[in-house]
Amino acid sequence: MSKVTDYIAKLDKVTIKAQEYALLQIIKENEHLLIDIITGQLLNGKDGEGEFLQAYRNADYAEMKKHLNPKGVTDLRLTGNFWDGFYAQTKTFPIIIDSKDEKRDELVKKYGPAIFWPSTEGKSFFLEIIEASVREYYRGVYSAN
Repeated sequence: MSKVTDYIAKLDKVTIKAQEYALLQIIKENEHLLIDIITGQLLNGKDGEGEFLQAYRNADYAEMKKHLNPKGVTDLRLTGNFWDGFYAQTKTFPIIIDSKDEKRDELVKKYGPAIFWPSTEGKSFFLEIIEASVREYYRGVYSAN
């Protein structure tokens, strides 16, 4: 009977807040992968809604950028500072991806907030990546040990 009492006591400690904290920690540990998914979309010239970013207006600039990204798409990367500034806010849900770069506001105004969103496929891929860690957490929660 002691094992059942221990199990119930353990489950009583598993509050929604505790579960959210654990899940946020898992996301934080994999933040770099989530950012890689988003920058990968940008590298292909797309935002999180799957829409192509507005093409470069200046033909000379577009040609110069083609040497940096042979795909010839708008990727929001020249010096790398914007991408390097990417981070995930993982203190609360919803998770917010943003950039600390000084060009952030200008780029959001021009291209929209979806430049920071993972696509539907990107979200699914990220969830597949963290699934094992989430399962491990819940196995620990629901084991009587």
